[in-house]
Amino acid sequence: MRHEKTGLISIALATYNPNMQWLREQLLSLNAQDYPSLELLVIDDASDSVAADAIHALLKECVTAFPFSFDANEGNQGCTDTYAALTRRAEGAYIAYCDQDDIWLPHKLSALRRSIEKERALLACSDMTVIDEEGRQLAASLRDLRKRVVYRSGANVAPALLFANFASGCAMIVRTQTAKEALPFVGHIVYDHWLALYAASRGNIAFIDEPLIRHRVHGSNQTNTVADVHTKRDYIERRVIPYEKRIQALRGRVDLGRVQRDAEAWAQARVAYAAGDRGAGRTIWKHRKLDPKVSFFELLLPVMPERGFRQVIRSVRRGVI
Repeated sequence: MRHEKTGLISIALATYNPNMQWLREQLLSLNAQDYPSLELLVIDDASDSVAADAIHALLKECVTAFPFSFDANEGNQGCTDTYAALTRRAEGAYIAYCDQDDIWLPHKLSALRRSIEKERALLACSDMTVIDEEGRQLAASLRDLRKRVVYRSGANVAPALLFANFASGCAMIVRTQTAKEALPFVGHIVYDHWLALYAASRGNIAFIDEPLIRHRVHGSNQTNTVADVHTKRDYIERRVIPYEKRIQALRGRVDLGRVQRDAEAWAQARVAYAAGDRGAGRTIWKHRKLDPKVSFFELLLPVMPERGFRQVIRSVRRGVI
């Protein structure tokens, strides 16, 4: 294994059919970082509406303050596998994962690097402002749009990460050694959630309560956690079943003891209850403290009319719940 270069931050950027104006804004914000030791690694995941040569040309135009490399997958590998490949290539002491359509504040990386060192953490993350397609601010904090987001820091954060992620890849840095130890990334879980859980299971997480990026939301990356849920069947297929698969995939990769075993039982009971096994409701009730709102909601789901369900989902989208 190559030795990481002290102080160097490797920015890992995966692109796929990027909006070239948004990508330009992102690249210029990377180029304007006040942190003095950077490299940029870019892999395009076989875009079919934007030529790789066009992305490479934009990189050469916009990134002048530090070196970059560019490669393209022969076939589409998906977000998780592409970020895993970027992780393997990183030579810095830290990795900063990057989305193709955000805008970073100039002091983002210097602030995160100070935090990760000060707290002796394995991963550091920040809050973010949220903007729309035109760059207009929608929220001063992600918490204004996602009421269930609870940022955490310090030790013993891993159990909470079994149920919800608060460390977005676009707003974090992680020690490269930790990220490489986490390879291969776990299936059925987004790469940043896996990295946060893995890092938290082995050390401290640091959090800066300051928005360090402007996170752009648009049709294909809606920030709201129920953006793709319209019916009760949608909810079961896109929330209940995937969570059970995620928990099972973590077996053998992390071991958080009793809370993880309880989460496995709770996840299996949720799937069984949704499939009509009303006896599984007793297990959901037994473990309801793992996530009281979800537990109560799903216990009521079989008797909830579709109209009432849609009203609840609309309230979640508006940030009322």
